[in-house]
Amino acid sequence: LDVLFVDYVNKYVTGISGITLTEKIGQVTSILKEFALKEKVCVVLLAQANRKSDGNLNLEYYEKLEVNDIQDSARIEQDSDQVIALYRNIKLDNPQIRENLNKEGKLDYNSKKAEKNPNCINLTVLKNRHGKKGTIALNWDGDYSRISNFMR
Repeated sequence: LDVLFVDYVNKYVTGISGITLTEKIGQVTSILKEFALKEKVCVVLLAQANRKSDGNLNLEYYEKLEVNDIQDSARIEQDSDQVIALYRNIKLDNPQIRENLNKEGKLDYNSKKAEKNPNCINLTVLKNRHGKKGTIALNWDGDYSRISNFMR
């Protein structure tokens, strides 16, 4: 086993000791961290962002998500070596919105900003104990839910 993917940690807190959801999640993340270190396995924990990040309309794409936007994030962030966020402007999936933005000159299929390009998804390293933080643009192929290198 090289990589263990855990989808939505909140599903695994039943029967875990602790009063609050954050305490229960903390128990799970501690167990996963111990497992990763002992077995020398990369553990990828998938988590959902709070809805409030969608309301940050005046911010650039790389500013939209922060570590504390992870639901019940305190222990997830504490136990993580890296926190990586994916951002894609799903509003651009709507053909009418795309048409309106195109008429206003606000749509750009060559842009590396997910805000302006419906075929772009931004990967932002929000936390990195052992390296740099930053944002890279990737190509989004929605027909196949495929992410690839940005080619423009």
